[in-house]
Amino acid sequence: MDIFSISNIKLQSIVKAQNRTTGAEYVQYGRFLKFYQLIYVIKGEAEIVFNDTAFTNKPGTIVLLPAGPCSGYHARIISDEDCIAVFFQADFPLEPSLFTKSFAKNAKLPALFEKLYQIWLRKEQGYYNQCMSLFYAVLAEMELAASRYIPCSKEDKLSNALTYIHAHYADASFPYDQLHRLCGISYTYFKKLFKERFSVTPTVYVRSLKIQRACELLSTGKFSIAEVAGACGFWDVPYFSKVFKAETGVPPSKYTS
Repeated sequence: MDIFSISNIKLQSIVKAQNRTTGAEYVQYGRFLKFYQLIYVIKGEAEIVFNDTAFTNKPGTIVLLPAGPCSGYHARIISDEDCIAVFFQADFPLEPSLFTKSFAKNAKLPALFEKLYQIWLRKEQGYYNQCMSLFYAVLAEMELAASRYIPCSKEDKLSNALTYIHAHYADASFPYDQLHRLCGISYTYFKKLFKERFSVTPTVYVRSLKIQRACELLSTGKFSIAEVAGACGFWDVPYFSKVFKAETGVPPSKYTS
């Protein structure tokens, strides 16, 4: 899920939840989420299962749960857990899915979440716009923190390739196998660094950029599917439709922003 490219955010509620130890018993949260949930774990630990994916919440963990139906959502509280949960509506450029990552080493996020909660709780004049500003600040800090996990010396090695990617990702004959040459390193090392930085391969990264651009063009209603496919580097329309549906969950003909 690209949680840093969401738009049309509308906050619904911000709560501080206290989940107390229940031993081996799992707490069931149902099979449908009305809103997206961004959850920051303040303290405690819990085992979570969402859509058959299991993970552990610990202090500093941030979880984003997608709105809509799910195969199951339940938790077992290991030690008394406190967290702040932001419930909101939004538009995502691609089909949303579960996101979970530890930001335990980040010193700014705890204060941002606490301030966000306190302002929402007091509901003084101008509180909503203040909360919106803080929510975007949270997302910005998450994005910055997520990009800091490889040394600058290594990230600099990717600079030339990233510049090329963002200038040419819509080219029909994109040279995936030549990107490493722009960086002066081997293909194996380039792919390793790229996955460390973005958690996906260069191919998946470029495809995501193509589909995000396709979503933007389709949402205008001014271009045919064939025109959008061509503008995004897909000269085979059936293949474009197949990739688009795999990424977004709907065919291009049914996409609405």
